Amino acid sequence: METRPLVSIFVPLYKSRPFLSNIKANLEALSYQPVEVLISDRHLLDDTLEHLQNSFGQQAGYQFFKAQNGLGWVGHYNFLLRQARGRYYRFMPHDDHFVPDTTHLLVQALFQNPKAVLAYGPIWHYFHSDPEQTLHYPEDYTVVPNSLSWTLDLAFKMDRKKLCPGAFKGLIDLQKVKAHQLQMKEAGFLDDRPFLTALALLGRFVFVPEAKSIKRLAPSTASSEWLEKAENSANQKMLKSTRRAYLKQIIKSPLRRWWAKRLLHYYY
Repeated sequence: METRPLVSIFVPLYKSRPFLSNIKANLEALSYQPVEVLISDRHLLDDTLEHLQNSFGQQAGYQFFKAQNGLGWVGHYNFLLRQARGRYYRFMPHDDHFVPDTTHLLVQALFQNPKAVLAYGPIWHYFHSDPEQTLHYPEDYTVVPNSLSWTLDLAFKMDRKKLCPGAFKGLIDLQKVKAHQLQMKEAGFLDDRPFLTALALLGRFVFVPEAKSIKRLAPSTASSEWLEKAENSANQKMLKSTRRAYLKQIIKSPLRRWWAKRLLHYYY
């Protein structure tokens, strides 16, 4: 790469005060340049944004957004998408740990795979209260080999079979997302899953084993509740409907769309 592409980092806040030290550690560890960091709070239920602005407000590339419009996390994510100017972007939740910074590895992976839309590494789940850091969800660690051809079938199977764990926390090609006017759609719970299906329809995912991140699960966080709530049949129907909407938006060829609908029906 002769010129390094700009990367946008999304840091949406919501009752984030218990995770302030983790957010700071992630931001302090950022070593890739050029980067723009978009930090936003749409509820202002605590002083996290103020603390971060005091710590990083004088650094180049940092932008802070605040409002009390009560945006949900999907609307908040889409707001940050509209603000971003980077070639690529990455979503950094307040309870995920991205130290050391591996952004350069993900940028390199996308640069070397121009047909790819996303590069990601493994995400390790631990319970916050577990001093032994016992790996949780060990069955999730099945990845799609980078040598495998990326097909429509694989795009749907990837999400259904959970073949790319951690992909949503990877580096995403913002140029391709905006070219298709793609934004996240409300899907009840686990809105990121249909969005990943949509991204998979745009291009392949590249796995970078060295780009590890950590999520520490706490019983009081939304992350610990979503998996159970997402399994109910009503939400499964909404997830399928959302995937169908993405499919209609992205795939224009009638024959390819017909085949995609059959695969959608088969897997979901």
